[in-house]
Amino acid sequence: MTPEAARRELYARTEGNGVTGYVAATGEPYLCADTTRDPHFIEGSAGARSSMTVPIVYHDEVIGTFNVESPQPNAFGTEDLQFTELFARELARSLHTLNLLDAQEQCTVTGVIEHVNRDIALPADDLLAVASGLIEKLRDRPEVVDQLRRVLTDARKIKLAVKHIGGEVSKPAALGAEPKLEGMRVLVIDVDERIRKSAHAILERSGCVVETTASAAEGIAMAKSGTYDAVLVSVKHKDMGGTAAYLALVQAVPLGRVILTQGFEYDGGHTVVNARREGYWLPVLFKPFQEPNLFKALTCPPPSPPAKVEPAVAAS
Repeated sequence: MTPEAARRELYARTEGNGVTGYVAATGEPYLCADTTRDPHFIEGSAGARSSMTVPIVYHDEVIGTFNVESPQPNAFGTEDLQFTELFARELARSLHTLNLLDAQEQCTVTGVIEHVNRDIALPADDLLAVASGLIEKLRDRPEVVDQLRRVLTDARKIKLAVKHIGGEVSKPAALGAEPKLEGMRVLVIDVDERIRKSAHAILERSGCVVETTASAAEGIAMAKSGTYDAVLVSVKHKDMGGTAAYLALVQAVPLGRVILTQGFEYDGGHTVVNARREGYWLPVLFKPFQEPNLFKALTCPPPSPPAKVEPAVAAS
């Protein structure tokens, strides 16, 4: 092909896009006996005097075109066209088979990566929680704290490496994914292991970096030793009250958002009511997590501050 033809963008339209665009738009084969006299022809191969173009059709849908050109006029006849149409059908089947094989391979690889992530995620989270708790307890021993911070950094590097490898190998492309979630660091505090696993599965598919812990105290320690964009915290804990956990997390994550989560348990400590008094503005997320509500809570902008009302001045 000529360099100009190689750079040319063609569309499936009957006018102005050459024979290729005409065939793609109509789904019908096309014989060009003399390129110098054909109104549809646009030069592709240098010196072409005739061409034959057929659609590549699969399940009644045009997925491409197949074109042959010759330096001789009237080089192709009806039999050539019929043979090329048969060839294009086999080509369409082959392309479909390749797509199926590729999809199968992607599903297999993605499944393996998800299993690896699932088996690594919670043990790595436990390591982060223990190290963060020890940092809080041993602040008077800076040499030990420095070593523990190295443990935190290396554990997070391992998790990110697994995530990166999974992304490179499986190349997921979630339809309708929320771009604002890409790279967001999220901490999930919940005693229920199923909730922690589901948070990993849902949020990591959307590009989040997720860490979890089962207790409020460990979560607060992790929040103090890490940098999170958001914290999902249950209203009920075994080791402290929900309100105390919420207030501590608000102090530990001043630039992030603390999102309260609730299952079917009774909020005996009135965590939500107390949090509202402290300015909590987000909706309470109910468990198990529903993706639209979860994504909305993580990405919705904070409400605008109320407008100041100037006091009225009495006329003298």
